[in-house]
Amino acid sequence: MASKTYPTFHICGKYDGSIPVIRWLNKLHGVLRPHYPQVTAEVFFEVISILFVGEAGEAWEWLDFSPKFIEFIDKEKEPNAKDIEEFKHAVTKKFPRKKAENDTGNIQEDIQNLQQDPNESLNSYHERTQELLRRSNGRDDEGYENAQLTIPEKMILSIIIKSFIRAIRDHEVRTINLTKSTILSGSLKGAFERTKKAITTILQREEIERERIEQMELEHFRSQYLKEWCRPLGVSLAMRDQGQNRLLSKIQNFYENERNSWQIRYQSQPGNQCYYFSSKGAQMKIKEYQEGDRYLRSNKIQSEIISYKGCNGVHHRETKEM
Repeated sequence: MASKTYPTFHICGKYDGSIPVIRWLNKLHGVLRPHYPQVTAEVFFEVISILFVGEAGEAWEWLDFSPKFIEFIDKEKEPNAKDIEEFKHAVTKKFPRKKAENDTGNIQEDIQNLQQDPNESLNSYHERTQELLRRSNGRDDEGYENAQLTIPEKMILSIIIKSFIRAIRDHEVRTINLTKSTILSGSLKGAFERTKKAITTILQREEIERERIEQMELEHFRSQYLKEWCRPLGVSLAMRDQGQNRLLSKIQNFYENERNSWQIRYQSQPGNQCYYFSSKGAQMKIKEYQEGDRYLRSNKIQSEIISYKGCNGVHHRETKEM
């Protein structure tokens, strides 16, 4: 059995502010993933407590004054997957890109080559696009009510949104988005929300189509049954149910008559208050009818007779044969 290996973190290193924090977090996940089947929240925050130092301790200072996250670092409270996402969102806002990108050509190339990876979730793809928007010295229109976007910022945002939509992996989702003329003039977050709605719409359509096909198959089966047996399937099912009901009714009537006969025969005997058939014999005959669909083949009926004698409730069993 191979021994468990642990990450060395030499690829991501400590967070020192030299790269955007979201990029560092992506590298961190890349380091952890080969060593853990699932990166749990407990493992994530334990690594953060070791590697998250920031510039001159600024990151740790921010973390120390964040009551919710410091509880996870100090292991006072157990985190979950939702807490990881909240941490990423908060730390990205606190530590946006600080160093200017001097190589404008690289940004343009990244925008042109933006593409959702085969196994990448929509949320992760949206986060990467947000990072690309920040690197382009742009910002999203939504969430900045008191700071209207400048013309250059609007142009950058429009380019990023267009790249985001056109690079979505699913062709059908991409087509639905591009048919909406207003999506390119809104916000990146709005485009993200519309994309999620498009995915939901497609799933609903697929469910409706699946139900339609199942209904068509059922109708085809009904048609073939009618052609083969010259009567509708529903009528055959009803006749089967009615036949079973008639059979059970005959059996119940037979044993009701037999019970009455035994009561008349034995009620006159002293000390006997009542006689009746147990259900065991009836169940045996019902099973015989259901298996062979025949009437009684013998006049011998083995029945259990329960005789209650006296007022004290003492009873005994007798077996009678007709």
